[in-house]
Parts: sequence; C-alpha cells; structure tokens
Amino acid sequence: MTQRLWCPRSRRLGKTLNISTLGYSLQKSDEDLSHLFEGLSVTADPKAMAHFQKYPTLLITFKDVKAKTFPEALEGIGARIRRLYEEYSYLLKGEPLPFGQARSFERILAGEATKQDLQDSLFELSQMLYKHHGTRVVILIDEYDTPIQSGYMNGFFDDVVLFFRNVLSAALKDNVALFKGPWSILNYIQKGTLAPYWVNTGSSDLIEHLATRQGMGLSAKSAALLNGESIEVPIDDNIVLRDINRRPDALWNFLLFSGYLKLAKLVLHEGRYTGSLCIPNIGHIPGQTSERVYAPLGVHHVVGRV
Repeated sequence: MTQRLWCPRSRRLGKTLNISTLGYSLQKSDEDLSHLFEGLSVTADPKAMAHFQKYPTLLITFKDVKAKTFPEALEGIGARIRRLYEEYSYLLKGEPLPFGQARSFERILAGEATKQDLQDSLFELSQMLYKHHGTRVVILIDEYDTPIQSGYMNGFFDDVVLFFRNVLSAALKDNVALFKGPWSILNYIQKGTLAPYWVNTGSSDLIEHLATRQGMGLSAKSAALLNGESIEVPIDDNIVLRDINRRPDALWNFLLFSGYLKLAKLVLHEGRYTGSLCIPNIGHIPGQTSERVYAPLGVHHVVGRV
C-alpha cells in the first residue's frame, strides 16, 4: 500500500532542512553519506538505519517558481523537472525503455516537454526507477505552493491548481512504485492528533496583499491583537485561496497557517474547531518582512508573546 505522510509546521522552522535531510538519509547512492549523520541520535536507531540510503529518491522543490503567467510558471516547473531527470539520465543507457517513456524522457532533457509530459513526469520517473532498481521509490516535494500563490496573485490560479492536482494525483495516488511520499513537517508526530494545520506560505507577498486589500487596520480584531489580546476565529484547514473574498475569517486562517499569528488555544465542538489567536514571538521573522505584514494591522513595532 502506498504510504503518504503529511506533517505541517510553521514558517521558517526547518521544513526544507528536514526534507533535504530525509532525502540524504534515504537516497540510494554509491557514496557513503553516514558521516553527515555522525553524532545524531538517528544513527543509534536500528529501525531507522535499516532504511539508510536504500531507496531511489526524487527530491524536488518549486520554491523559486514565481511567475506572472501560466506559461512562465510551466517553464520554471519544467526547468526543475529537467534537472531532476538529468540526475537519472543513466536510465536511458540501461535496459531499453518503452518507446513512449523514452520519447518523453528525451523531450524533458531537451527542454521541449509538453504540459502532459510535465504532469506525468514524477509518476513516470518513479516507475522507471522502480523497474531499474527493483526497489520502491521515495518522492519528496517541497514548496509547490509558491507557483500556486503566483497563480492567485496573477490570474492563473485555476490553471496552476489543476496542473498540480494532476501531477500529485498521478505521482502519489495508487502509485505502486512508491515507498512513501512525505510532504511537509512535524505537528502530527508531536501532538499525536490530527488537527487543522496547513502548509505555510513560501513568502510574505500574498499575506501582505490580502491584509492590505481587506483593510485589517480598521477591524476590531486587529485592535484586540494590538492590545495584546487574543481573538476567537473558526479554524478551517479546507480554506483555499479563492475563499478569501467570500469568507470573512479566511484571512485570519492564512495568517495563522503562515506563522504570523499564534494558536494559543484550540477547541473542538460538534466537529468544528475554534482557535484563540494572538501575535506570536516573531523573532524568527526577518524585520522587513514583519514590518510589511503587520503594518496593515497598524503594527509597526511588534513585541510578540512567547
């Protein structure tokens, strides 16, 4: 059975580092990378070390795919997929690939991939690696929300969401070649309960845009936050960007899931979550970023609570 693990975590608390570390630990390689983990507790865990460098691993990030149009986004996505395929170009030199796979592989390497090639790319590469190595494959995907944010900001949201829905469905759903497909980071593991946490935003641009657009500085909730109080907000992990203009509490959820507000208390009642939100200790947020994001609330010098 295909296993998928979704472990969210606030912004700037090491998601990318965790994903890359996991990649190095699982990646099947002729080079011994055990020196990278010397002194770490994981090396003393025989169950963990049984998986050390055992699996072909596809690690890809879309963090720099910031585009003004959907074709520009596809170009950026294609460039990152091409680099991933270059790592496994040896597949073209081994046992002959089926004609369709070989042609698609060559188009991707040549920078001539179709949209369909890109949508199928992770699935097809995982299948080829599974067949070549006889070992299940790990897929690690980081920051695919960045091009989705660009889509929302620049008018191609539906196109880019549909694209990634097809990519992720093909690669992760019922893909017998997979060992597991970890997503982001660590709250479920720590708390042992499924709670409404969401992947963070990759930059403050979207939050700044939404906060300014909704005139947060004039709201009663903003005033409460400025006075060091908490605000009560329905928490919903099913909010999507297109909800922002239709749901009055959507923006507060975005600020929470982005790390700009802190969840002080979470209450579940009749299947619905309500959260007490406050301004957190923002020492991990760069000064210019915090100024831009909090300014629409009327906050210019924030001393947050721990």
